[in-house]
Amino acid sequence: MLTSFKIKYELSNREVDVLELLLDSNSNAEIADKLFISENTVRIHVSNILKKTDCKSRKEIQTLFHTDF
Repeated sequence: MLTSFKIKYELSNREVDVLELLLDSNSNAEIADKLFISENTVRIHVSNILKKTDCKSRKEIQTLFHTDF
């Protein structure tokens, strides 16, 4: 499912890593900790995911993912 979502919305590999943790309701701090990146980097990836999916919030991304796939 993540692969199809990645292709449809042209997400990078790292954006998919962030998305996977975001879908599990992890905070930016938790995502940063798990991926060994800064919270600022996580914010940038989340922002890019929001733009690419035309979503306004994390909840909207979760809804989109679970209704599309």
